[in-house]
Amino acid sequence: MNKAGEKNSADNILSGIPEVLPQELEQFLLEHEHVSIRRILSKGHSAPAQGWYEQQDNEWVLVVKGEGILEFADNSERHMHEGDYCFIPALKKHRVKWTAQQEVTIWLAIHFSVQQLLQEMTPDEEEQR
Repeated sequence: MNKAGEKNSADNILSGIPEVLPQELEQFLLEHEHVSIRRILSKGHSAPAQGWYEQQDNEWVLVVKGEGILEFADNSERHMHEGDYCFIPALKKHRVKWTAQQEVTIWLAIHFSVQQLLQEMTPDEEEQR
């Protein structure tokens, strides 16, 4: 998107994929005070064995293309394929255990803080909720 928030003809989540991905690539598509939308590109990447994500924000993640396995600290796993999505609450430890090596996995991750939004609501806004 351009600075005015208008869509450019090149704005496409499936375009601009590098041919070589020596490491996982995270790109911010939108960043706002309480929300960020990110495209993450993986090709055979995984988190280090000791590397857990424990984010302050909630995360909703969708596999747009490819597949991957999310692992959680409680030893549960979620094998995700194209079109699969899941919600990861804030502070829930998780990591990418595996992604396909033969194709790029495209993740769409939306990070948001509901608690912070609620704290900043005016009494009028909260009443309308």
